[in-house]
Amino acid sequence: MRLHFILNGRYVDVTTQPSTRLVDLLHDQLDIESLHPACYGGECGNCAIIFNGDLVYSCLIPAFAAQDASIYTYEGIVKSAGYADIQRGFQEENSFPCRYCLASKVVITQSILENNQDPDRQEIMEVLSGTYCSCTNLNKMTKGIIKAAYHRRRSSYGRK
Repeated sequence: MRLHFILNGRYVDVTTQPSTRLVDLLHDQLDIESLHPACYGGECGNCAIIFNGDLVYSCLIPAFAAQDASIYTYEGIVKSAGYADIQRGFQEENSFPCRYCLASKVVITQSILENNQDPDRQEIMEVLSGTYCSCTNLNKMTKGIIKAAYHRRRSSYGRK
């Protein structure tokens, strides 16, 4: 099955099997190393991507759903101007997750900020509750995202 879509701002044309999960296509065939397929059930959050503007767990999505889609992963977000806001927020609140969880938390933060540049604690906690991270306290992570939102609102990158 041949698919074409936009991945991190670049056109991709790839052939894969109809039964392939999107996480496997991205990780195994397209070398997106930030995805850590672990649970294959949407429980850990380590395969989080932005798919047509929505936060999704790529282990739950069949690869064929990517046809004509726009997908952003950690690799694309860190190259964007908006990453500086996320990085600064995490640094100021000392809420950087471990290297294993970092990519998914950056993707999740970017998704939150794209949808609401002034998220409240409850909104952030609801999104984070769908992820697993034993290295970073959710309270600290929430503070880091709130601080990133503050910087996003004050930067010229903010779109909404």
